[in-house]
Amino acid sequence: MQAPHKPIPIEEICAARERIKGFVLHTPLVSLNVDEAPGEIYLKLENV
Repeated sequence: MQAPHKPIPIEEICAARERIKGFVLHTPLVSLNVDEAPGEIYLKLENV
């Protein structure tokens, strides 16, 4: 049995964000507006 993972400290997350910010392209997150949807659906448009 494996030990549970420890949470990643926010400082490490912020540092990683700074390291990659010049290489990452922000892509839109849009709501899918469908009346018959069972709940809110969001699309991450990675190929735009």
